[in-house]
Amino acid sequence: MEAREVVFGRLFLGGIHHWAIKVGDTWYEINPNVKDTFKSIMGRRDSEEKHIPNTIVESQGEAAASSTEPERTVGHTEKSAEEISEFNESWYEEHSTYHLWSTNCQRYSYDLVVWLCGEEIADTLPMQEADQIKEAMKDAGEDLEEYAEKIGAADKLEALKEDAHRLKEKFKFW
Repeated sequence: MEAREVVFGRLFLGGIHHWAIKVGDTWYEINPNVKDTFKSIMGRRDSEEKHIPNTIVESQGEAAASSTEPERTVGHTEKSAEEISEFNESWYEEHSTYHLWSTNCQRYSYDLVVWLCGEEIADTLPMQEADQIKEAMKDAGEDLEEYAEKIGAADKLEALKEDAHRLKEKFKFW
């Protein structure tokens, strides 16, 4: 099979981005109705209901089903549509539930591009927003620990961290 172009696409949704990947003439993405998906997740109160099924969608055209447009070529692949379908089935088996901070459109797109083009491509992709937030929180947490120690509030900070851990477990943020 002749190598096909692999294109990264991103759609800005007012604070977050939806990602999609185009291989040749076909777009691949999860949950292309991203605005409704986001509203559905944010509108639910019960932690178990916040996770909705992932849906992997293929579409044709200049833009993806989500209206995501091409941003840039990230590589080429000789993998066939059948091989991509097999990848999608495997990925879905491991990530059947959508989580805003983990198994989302960015994780899928990242995994697909690395599988299509090789691990060296990973460094050319934007950092996933969930990873950016985690990194910022980690940095802020380290700064906060130093500050809390300095002002004698380390015990209060530890109690807050325990509360945050309980919330993290309850809502499965990451």
